[in-house]
Amino acid sequence: MTTIAYRDGVLAADTGAGIGGSRLGRIIKITRRDDGVMCGAAGNTTYAAAFRNWVLKGCEGEPPTATQDQNSCDRGVIFHPNGGIEVFETGG
Repeated sequence: MTTIAYRDGVLAADTGAGIGGSRLGRIIKITRRDDGVMCGAAGNTTYAAAFRNWVLKGCEGEPPTATQDQNSCDRGVIFHPNGGIEVFETGG
């Protein structure tokens, strides 16, 4: 289970990647753009990487879509320097 926490301009997340209770490795789940926009993603690792890359590229075009895994609930969140928050949820 992914944990992403935000408070007072600080974004933190775990790095665990797993399936069915088994730990498979590590993944970066958060990132920060040069303009101060921060994002985090949870769910399928493919979705999380695609979401982070989409945000890093300026959120151009449509956001990433859900993975084919019906058991996955893919989520992304964007934190703007002005205090705005955008939540993206797909799948599950």
